[in-house]
Amino acid sequence: MLSLLIRIYSEPDIDWWLKERDLDLTGVNSKAELIVTSNKGFRKPQNIRHPHSWSIVDNEELVRWLLEQY
Repeated sequence: MLSLLIRIYSEPDIDWWLKERDLDLTGVNSKAELIVTSNKGFRKPQNIRHPHSWSIVDNEELVRWLLEQY
């Protein structure tokens, strides 16, 4: 069985944000979600399989989520 390993590093350095951007952590993008898809990565018009294709996105769900953020 093939395993896909993913590791994400994040350093929300509060002092840096205050000094360099004059922002506290409320100004830092601290929300993250991982949306895992299956059999959706196809590039048009050739229909070539590619996992980094935008076709993995559920457009309506993404727009709904974006609108809920504001």
